[in-house]
Amino acid sequence: MAINTQQAIQALALDVLDELADEDEYLPFGGAILVDPLASDDSSDPEFARFAVSFGTRDCYRLVEVAVATDEANIGVSMTWAAHAIADAVQDEIIELVGAARPVCSGHSHPMSVRVDDNTAWWQCPTTESTRRPIWPRV
Repeated sequence: MAINTQQAIQALALDVLDELADEDEYLPFGGAILVDPLASDDSSDPEFARFAVSFGTRDCYRLVEVAVATDEANIGVSMTWAAHAIADAVQDEIIELVGAARPVCSGHSHPMSVRVDDNTAWWQCPTTESTRRPIWPRV
């Protein structure tokens, strides 16, 4: 089965954004997720598709580049790291826009941190490691 990596990245980024804020909080700032393919250069691995993911406009508030494997055997690991990069970048921007911790850590006033463990990207409490929930893949 062919994998549309651009659609997968778009869906992942929208899931992250939806978890961090409501539309009425970010739309007034031009907030949206844009995923643009990046041209490969001589140093790029042809087994990876590269994308610029921005929150805001293409002039962007926050931009992160991700590379995702194009073969089914390796897409999971690369999507995990893409989820980490996207969540980290969008979280920083949302916290700055709304002036509050996002996502709120249960029982604490600080935001959860982005972590990767066991090929899963997690929102995790920085002080209580057992307090976490998946970003990607969703369990």
